[in-house]
Amino acid sequence: MNHSSFRRIFNIITVCVFPFVHVTQMLTVWITVLVAVSRYVAICQPYQAPRLCTMRHVRQQVAAVIIAVLVYNSPRFLEYRVEYEYAKRPPLSNELAQL
Repeated sequence: MNHSSFRRIFNIITVCVFPFVHVTQMLTVWITVLVAVSRYVAICQPYQAPRLCTMRHVRQQVAAVIIAVLVYNSPRFLEYRVEYEYAKRPPLSNELAQL
């Protein structure tokens, strides 16, 4: 694999993967916040926890976080693009004669 084809593949991977890195990092942070809030409710409000910390609520919270993170990071998918710069070929000898 020569340098130019490696560079082309690297550019495409960078453009595609870079936004997903931000999405996964942000999801990790906000899922950790959800776990911390859930634990806070379970410890500080033990009588309210069975009503507040249900699987249905957790699924709704995780879905809301995923949607919010994707919406927030959607411009990152448009930040970069791959542009190809084609080298101009030198004119052929008969094209030079016509000029």
